Amino acid sequence: MDLVRLRSGLWGIRWGRRLAREGGVAPIESTGTDDEREARRFLERRRIELYSTLGGVRPPPGPAEITPLATLVENFLTAFLAGELPGRRPVASTVALYRALLLGKRGGFIAFAATMHRTTSRQLDAIVVERWLESERLRASRDTLRLRLIAARRLVEYAKRCNLVSADALSATREVHPPKAARVPRRTRHEGVASRKLITRLLHAMKPRRRGSVPYHRIAELQFRLGLRRGEVIALDERWLREDLGEVHVLVDAAFDTKDHEGRSVDGVDSVTFALAREVIALKRSVRITVTGYREAFDRACQRLARDGSPWPFTRKTHALRSAYAVASRHAGVPLSVVALRLGHASERTTERHYFGRNGESQPAPFENAALLCHE
Repeated sequence: MDLVRLRSGLWGIRWGRRLAREGGVAPIESTGTDDEREARRFLERRRIELYSTLGGVRPPPGPAEITPLATLVENFLTAFLAGELPGRRPVASTVALYRALLLGKRGGFIAFAATMHRTTSRQLDAIVVERWLESERLRASRDTLRLRLIAARRLVEYAKRCNLVSADALSATREVHPPKAARVPRRTRHEGVASRKLITRLLHAMKPRRRGSVPYHRIAELQFRLGLRRGEVIALDERWLREDLGEVHVLVDAAFDTKDHEGRSVDGVDSVTFALAREVIALKRSVRITVTGYREAFDRACQRLARDGSPWPFTRKTHALRSAYAVASRHAGVPLSVVALRLGHASERTTERHYFGRNGESQPAPFENAALLCHE
Protein backbone atom coordinates (compact mmCIF):
# COMPACT_ATOMS: atom_id res chain seq x y z
CA MET A 1 0.00 0.00 0.00
CA ASP A 2 1.69 3.17 -1.19
CA LEU A 3 -0.97 5.81 -0.58
CA VAL A 4 -3.46 6.75 2.11
CA ARG A 5 -6.73 8.06 0.69
CA LEU A 6 -8.32 10.95 2.59
CA ARG A 7 -12.00 11.75 2.79
CA SER A 8 -14.23 14.20 4.59
CA GLY A 9 -16.50 13.29 7.49
CA LEU A 10 -15.57 10.99 10.38
CA TRP A 11 -12.14 10.07 8.96
CA GLY A 12 -11.28 13.60 7.89
CA ILE A 13 -8.36 15.34 6.29
CA ARG A 14 -6.41 16.00 9.52
CA TRP A 15 -6.68 12.36 10.70
CA GLY A 16 -5.64 11.02 7.32
CA ARG A 17 -2.67 13.33 7.00
CA ARG A 18 -1.43 12.29 10.45
CA LEU A 19 -1.91 8.63 9.55
CA ALA A 20 0.05 9.12 6.35
CA ARG A 21 2.85 10.96 8.19
CA GLU A 22 3.17 8.19 10.79
CA GLY A 23 3.08 5.52 8.11
CA GLY A 24 5.74 7.25 6.02
CA VAL A 25 3.61 7.44 2.84
CA ALA A 26 2.34 10.27 0.69
CA PRO A 27 -1.32 11.15 1.07
CA ILE A 28 -3.73 11.92 -1.76
CA GLU A 29 -7.07 13.55 -1.18
CA SER A 30 -10.29 12.17 -2.58
CA THR A 31 -13.92 12.36 -1.57
CA GLY A 32 -16.65 9.79 -1.38
CA THR A 33 -14.36 6.79 -0.75
CA ASP A 34 -15.01 4.41 2.15
CA ASP A 35 -11.45 3.97 3.51
CA GLU A 36 -12.11 3.63 7.27
CA ARG A 37 -11.50 -0.13 7.50
CA GLU A 38 -8.69 0.01 4.97
CA ALA A 39 -6.89 2.74 6.93
CA ARG A 40 -7.26 0.83 10.21
CA ARG A 41 -5.82 -2.34 8.64
CA PHE A 42 -2.91 -0.37 7.23
CA LEU A 43 -2.15 1.22 10.61
CA GLU A 44 -2.27 -2.14 12.38
CA ARG A 45 0.16 -3.62 9.87
CA ARG A 46 2.54 -0.72 10.39
CA ARG A 47 2.39 -1.20 14.17
CA ILE A 48 3.20 -4.90 13.87
CA GLU A 49 6.09 -4.19 11.51
CA LEU A 50 7.57 -1.59 13.84
CA TYR A 51 7.33 -3.84 16.90
CA SER A 52 8.66 -6.87 15.03
CA THR A 53 11.85 -4.96 14.25
CA LEU A 54 12.27 -4.20 17.97
CA GLY A 55 11.42 -7.52 19.61
CA GLY A 56 9.42 -9.74 17.34
CA VAL A 57 6.37 -9.70 19.67
CA ARG A 58 2.98 -8.78 18.32
CA PRO A 59 1.72 -5.76 20.33
CA PRO A 60 -1.76 -5.73 21.77
CA PRO A 61 -4.28 -3.53 19.95
CA GLY A 62 -4.36 -0.03 21.41
CA PRO A 63 -4.48 3.69 20.63
CA ALA A 64 -2.93 4.84 17.40
CA GLU A 65 -1.14 7.97 18.63
CA ILE A 66 2.29 7.94 20.28
CA THR A 67 3.63 10.84 22.37
CA PRO A 68 6.85 11.11 24.39
CA LEU A 69 6.17 10.65 28.10
CA ALA A 70 7.88 13.92 29.00
CA THR A 71 5.64 15.80 26.56
CA LEU A 72 2.58 14.00 27.90
CA VAL A 73 3.42 15.05 31.46
CA GLU A 74 3.96 18.68 30.46
CA ASN A 75 0.62 18.73 28.63
CA PHE A 76 -1.05 17.12 31.64
CA LEU A 77 0.36 19.71 34.06
CA THR A 78 -0.66 22.56 31.75
CA ALA A 79 -4.23 21.26 31.48
CA PHE A 80 -4.31 20.57 35.23
CA LEU A 81 -3.24 24.12 36.09
CA ALA A 82 -5.72 25.60 33.62
CA GLY A 83 -8.61 23.69 35.25
CA GLU A 84 -9.38 21.70 32.12
CA LEU A 85 -9.51 18.36 33.96
CA PRO A 86 -12.50 17.05 35.95
CA GLY A 87 -12.76 18.36 39.49
CA ARG A 88 -11.97 21.65 41.18
CA ARG A 89 -9.26 23.81 39.67
CA PRO A 90 -6.07 23.22 41.70
CA VAL A 91 -3.90 25.83 43.38
CA ALA A 92 -0.41 26.48 42.05
CA SER A 93 1.25 24.65 44.95
CA THR A 94 -0.61 21.42 44.08
CA VAL A 95 0.55 21.62 40.47
CA ALA A 96 4.11 22.27 41.67
CA LEU A 97 3.88 19.14 43.84
CA TYR A 98 2.68 17.05 40.89
CA ARG A 99 5.52 18.45 38.79
CA ALA A 100 8.08 17.42 41.41
CA LEU A 101 6.60 13.93 41.72
CA LEU A 102 6.45 13.31 37.98
CA LEU A 103 9.43 15.28 36.65
CA GLY A 104 11.80 15.34 39.63
CA LYS A 105 15.34 14.24 38.86
CA ARG A 106 15.44 12.12 42.01
CA GLY A 107 12.56 9.69 42.28
CA GLY A 108 10.49 11.32 39.53
CA PHE A 109 8.22 9.18 37.38
CA ILE A 110 9.81 10.18 34.06
CA ALA A 111 13.31 9.56 35.38
CA PHE A 112 12.32 6.11 36.59
CA ALA A 113 10.48 5.25 33.35
CA ALA A 114 13.63 6.13 31.41
CA THR A 115 15.62 3.58 33.43
CA MET A 116 13.09 0.98 32.25
CA HIS A 117 13.48 2.23 28.65
CA ARG A 118 9.88 3.39 28.59
CA THR A 119 9.73 6.81 27.00
CA THR A 120 6.46 6.96 25.05
CA SER A 121 2.77 7.00 25.88
CA ARG A 122 2.41 3.54 24.31
CA GLN A 123 4.57 2.20 27.16
CA LEU A 124 2.58 3.89 29.94
CA ASP A 125 0.77 1.20 31.93
CA ALA A 126 0.20 -0.18 35.42
CA ILE A 127 3.49 -2.11 35.41
CA VAL A 128 5.71 0.96 35.22
CA VAL A 129 3.58 2.72 37.85
CA GLU A 130 3.74 -0.23 40.23
CA ARG A 131 7.48 -0.65 39.83
CA TRP A 132 8.00 3.08 40.33
CA LEU A 133 6.18 2.94 43.66
CA GLU A 134 8.12 -0.16 44.67
CA SER A 135 11.42 1.55 43.90
CA GLU A 136 10.45 4.47 46.16
CA ARG A 137 9.26 2.26 49.00
CA LEU A 138 12.53 2.25 50.94
CA ARG A 139 13.00 6.00 51.07
CA ALA A 140 9.44 7.37 51.07
CA SER A 141 6.67 7.27 53.66
CA ARG A 142 3.32 5.67 52.91
CA ASP A 143 1.70 9.09 52.56
CA THR A 144 4.31 10.09 49.97
CA LEU A 145 3.77 6.84 48.08
CA ARG A 146 0.05 7.52 48.07
CA LEU A 147 0.63 11.00 46.60
CA ARG A 148 2.84 9.50 43.89
CA LEU A 149 0.13 6.98 43.04
CA ILE A 150 -2.53 9.70 42.84
CA ALA A 151 -0.35 11.74 40.47
CA ALA A 152 0.31 8.68 38.28
CA ARG A 153 -3.38 7.77 38.15
CA ARG A 154 -4.36 11.27 37.10
CA LEU A 155 -1.67 11.21 34.43
CA VAL A 156 -3.01 7.93 32.99
CA GLU A 157 -6.58 9.28 33.13
CA TYR A 158 -5.47 12.33 31.16
CA ALA A 159 -3.67 10.10 28.65
CA LYS A 160 -6.85 8.05 28.20
CA ARG A 161 -8.85 11.22 27.53
CA CYS A 162 -6.30 12.09 24.83
CA ASN A 163 -6.58 8.54 23.39
CA LEU A 164 -2.91 7.83 24.17
CA VAL A 165 -3.45 4.74 26.35
CA SER A 166 -6.01 1.98 26.26
CA ALA A 167 -8.95 1.52 28.60
CA ASP A 168 -7.33 -1.65 29.92
CA ALA A 169 -4.21 0.28 30.95
CA LEU A 170 -6.36 2.79 32.80
CA SER A 171 -8.34 0.08 34.61
CA ALA A 172 -5.18 -1.74 35.64
CA THR A 173 -3.61 1.48 36.95
CA ARG A 174 -6.66 2.22 39.05
CA GLU A 175 -6.23 -1.17 40.73
CA VAL A 176 -2.64 -0.44 41.82
CA HIS A 177 -2.23 0.15 45.56
CA PRO A 178 0.71 1.73 47.42
CA PRO A 179 3.24 -0.89 48.54
CA LYS A 180 3.84 -1.46 52.21
CA ALA A 181 6.22 1.31 53.25
CA ALA A 182 9.53 0.61 54.93
CA ARG A 183 8.74 3.18 57.57
CA VAL A 184 5.25 4.33 58.60
CA PRO A 185 4.67 7.72 60.27
CA ARG A 186 3.88 7.20 63.91
CA ARG A 187 0.84 9.41 63.74
CA THR A 188 -0.87 6.72 61.65
CA ARG A 189 -0.92 4.37 64.64
CA HIS A 190 -2.90 4.74 67.82
CA GLU A 191 0.03 3.76 70.01
CA GLY A 192 1.98 6.60 68.40
CA VAL A 193 -0.39 9.35 69.53
CA ALA A 194 0.50 11.55 72.49
CA SER A 195 -1.56 11.36 75.67
CA ARG A 196 -3.08 14.41 77.36
CA LYS A 197 -0.39 14.25 80.04
CA LEU A 198 2.40 14.41 77.47
CA ILE A 199 0.69 17.26 75.62
CA THR A 200 0.36 19.20 78.89
CA ARG A 201 4.11 18.81 79.42
CA LEU A 202 4.74 19.97 75.84
CA LEU A 203 2.53 23.05 76.24
CA HIS A 204 4.41 24.10 79.37
CA ALA A 205 7.66 23.75 77.45
CA MET A 206 6.26 26.00 74.69
CA LYS A 207 5.55 28.87 77.07
CA PRO A 208 7.68 31.92 76.20
CA ARG A 209 10.84 32.37 78.20
CA ARG A 210 11.43 36.00 77.30
CA ARG A 211 9.19 38.97 77.82
CA GLY A 212 7.34 39.96 74.69
CA SER A 213 7.65 36.55 73.03
CA VAL A 214 4.60 35.13 71.29
CA PRO A 215 2.69 32.66 73.51
CA TYR A 216 2.45 29.93 70.89
CA HIS A 217 1.41 27.43 73.56
CA ARG A 218 -2.09 28.98 73.39
CA ILE A 219 -2.28 28.24 69.68
CA ALA A 220 -1.00 24.71 70.24
CA GLU A 221 -3.68 23.97 72.83
CA LEU A 222 -6.38 25.40 70.57
CA GLN A 223 -5.22 23.12 67.77
CA PHE A 224 -5.42 20.18 70.16
CA ARG A 225 -8.92 21.12 71.34
CA LEU A 226 -10.33 21.70 67.82
CA GLY A 227 -8.33 19.22 65.72
CA LEU A 228 -7.52 21.86 63.11
CA ARG A 229 -4.59 21.75 60.75
CA ARG A 230 -1.67 24.03 61.48
CA GLY A 231 -2.57 26.58 58.80
CA GLU A 232 -6.23 26.56 59.86
CA VAL A 233 -5.56 27.40 63.50
CA ILE A 234 -3.24 30.23 62.42
CA ALA A 235 -5.96 31.60 60.10
CA LEU A 236 -8.70 31.46 62.78
CA ASP A 237 -11.15 34.34 62.38
CA GLU A 238 -14.02 35.75 64.43
CA ARG A 239 -16.43 34.81 61.62
CA TRP A 240 -15.59 31.15 62.21
CA LEU A 241 -17.00 31.11 65.74
CA ARG A 242 -20.66 30.11 66.21
CA GLU A 243 -20.97 29.75 69.96
CA ASP A 244 -24.78 29.64 69.79
CA LEU A 245 -24.48 26.41 67.80
CA GLY A 246 -21.40 25.12 69.59
CA GLU A 247 -19.53 25.02 66.28
CA VAL A 248 -16.41 26.43 64.66
CA HIS A 249 -16.79 26.86 60.89
CA VAL A 250 -13.61 26.67 58.83
CA LEU A 251 -14.41 29.09 56.00
CA VAL A 252 -12.75 29.15 52.58
CA ASP A 253 -12.46 32.56 50.95
CA ALA A 254 -10.05 34.67 48.92
CA ALA A 255 -7.72 35.07 51.91
CA PHE A 256 -7.60 31.41 53.05
CA ASP A 257 -7.97 27.98 51.51
CA THR A 258 -7.94 24.52 53.08
CA LYS A 259 -6.03 21.45 51.98
CA ASP A 260 -9.03 20.02 50.12
CA HIS A 261 -10.38 23.47 49.10
CA GLU A 262 -13.56 22.80 51.10
CA GLY A 263 -14.91 24.39 54.27
CA ARG A 264 -16.20 22.34 57.17
CA SER A 265 -17.73 22.60 60.66
CA VAL A 266 -16.28 21.33 63.93
CA ASP A 267 -19.20 20.76 66.28
CA GLY A 268 -19.29 19.84 69.94
CA VAL A 269 -17.07 22.80 70.92
CA ASP A 270 -17.30 23.70 74.63
CA SER A 271 -17.25 27.16 76.23
CA VAL A 272 -13.67 26.88 77.46
CA THR A 273 -12.46 26.23 73.93
CA PHE A 274 -14.46 29.20 72.62
CA ALA A 275 -12.85 31.44 75.25
CA LEU A 276 -9.41 30.19 74.19
CA ALA A 277 -10.27 30.79 70.53
CA ARG A 278 -11.20 34.42 71.23
CA GLU A 279 -7.98 34.82 73.19
CA VAL A 280 -6.01 33.59 70.18
CA ILE A 281 -7.91 35.95 67.84
CA ALA A 282 -7.11 38.88 70.13
CA LEU A 283 -3.48 37.74 70.22
CA LYS A 284 -3.33 37.83 66.41
CA ARG A 285 -4.37 41.48 66.43
CA SER A 286 -1.51 42.46 68.76
CA VAL A 287 1.40 40.37 67.44
CA ARG A 288 2.36 38.76 64.15
CA ILE A 289 1.71 35.02 64.19
CA THR A 290 3.09 32.85 61.40
CA VAL A 291 3.15 29.17 60.57
CA THR A 292 6.95 29.25 60.56
CA GLY A 293 7.07 30.82 64.03
CA TYR A 294 4.61 28.25 65.34
CA ARG A 295 6.62 25.37 63.94
CA GLU A 296 9.86 26.75 65.39
CA ALA A 297 8.25 27.20 68.82
CA PHE A 298 7.09 23.60 68.72
CA ASP A 299 10.57 22.41 67.80
CA ARG A 300 12.18 24.49 70.57
CA ALA A 301 9.80 22.96 73.09
CA CYS A 302 10.84 19.46 71.98
CA GLN A 303 14.49 20.44 72.45
CA ARG A 304 13.77 21.74 75.95
CA LEU A 305 12.04 18.50 76.89
CA ALA A 306 15.06 16.56 75.63
CA ARG A 307 17.43 18.67 77.71
CA ASP A 308 15.26 18.14 80.79
CA GLY A 309 15.52 14.39 80.40
CA SER A 310 11.93 13.80 79.25
CA PRO A 311 12.09 13.94 75.44
CA TRP A 312 9.02 14.22 73.25
CA PRO A 313 8.67 10.59 72.08
CA PHE A 314 6.78 11.29 68.84
CA THR A 315 7.44 13.05 65.56
CA ARG A 316 8.29 16.74 65.89
CA LYS A 317 5.27 17.97 63.98
CA THR A 318 2.32 20.00 65.17
CA HIS A 319 0.11 17.47 63.36
CA ALA A 320 0.58 15.27 66.44
CA LEU A 321 -1.90 17.58 68.21
CA ARG A 322 -4.51 16.98 65.50
CA SER A 323 -3.97 13.23 65.82
CA ALA A 324 -4.37 13.45 69.60
CA TYR A 325 -7.66 15.33 69.13
CA ALA A 326 -9.05 12.47 67.02
CA VAL A 327 -8.03 9.87 69.60
CA ALA A 328 -9.46 11.97 72.46
CA SER A 329 -12.74 12.20 70.53
CA ARG A 330 -12.86 8.45 70.06
CA HIS A 331 -12.17 7.88 73.75
CA ALA A 332 -15.07 10.21 74.50
CA GLY A 333 -17.38 7.95 72.47
CA VAL A 334 -17.70 10.11 69.35
CA PRO A 335 -18.61 7.94 66.31
CA LEU A 336 -16.00 7.55 63.64
CA SER A 337 -18.23 9.23 61.05
CA VAL A 338 -18.47 12.36 63.21
CA VAL A 339 -14.71 12.43 63.82
CA ALA A 340 -14.14 12.18 60.05
CA LEU A 341 -16.41 15.17 59.43
CA ARG A 342 -14.72 17.23 62.13
CA LEU A 343 -11.29 16.47 60.71
CA GLY A 344 -12.39 17.21 57.16
CA HIS A 345 -11.67 13.74 55.78
CA ALA A 346 -13.49 12.83 52.58
CA SER A 347 -13.98 9.24 53.74
CA GLU A 348 -14.26 7.39 57.03
CA ARG A 349 -11.66 4.99 55.70
CA THR A 350 -9.09 7.78 55.85
CA THR A 351 -9.83 8.35 59.53
CA GLU A 352 -10.03 4.64 60.26
CA ARG A 353 -6.66 4.09 58.66
CA HIS A 354 -5.07 6.56 61.09
CA TYR A 355 -7.01 5.68 64.23
CA PHE A 356 -8.93 2.74 65.66
CA GLY A 357 -12.39 1.20 65.22
CA ARG A 358 -15.94 2.20 65.98
CA ASN A 359 -17.79 2.24 69.28
CA GLY A 360 -20.58 4.23 70.88
CA GLU A 361 -23.40 6.19 69.31
CA SER A 362 -23.39 9.42 71.33
CA GLN A 363 -21.75 12.60 70.07
CA PRO A 364 -20.29 14.42 73.08
CA ALA A 365 -17.52 16.99 72.94
CA PRO A 366 -14.11 15.45 73.62
CA PHE A 367 -13.36 17.89 76.47
CA GLU A 368 -16.74 18.78 78.03
CA ASN A 369 -15.60 22.09 79.60
CA ALA A 370 -12.38 20.63 80.94
CA ALA A 371 -10.00 23.26 82.24
CA LEU A 372 -7.15 24.49 80.08
CA LEU A 373 -4.14 22.26 80.12
CA CYS A 374 -1.62 25.09 80.31
CA HIS A 375 -2.14 28.10 82.60
CA GLU A 376 -0.19 31.30 82.78
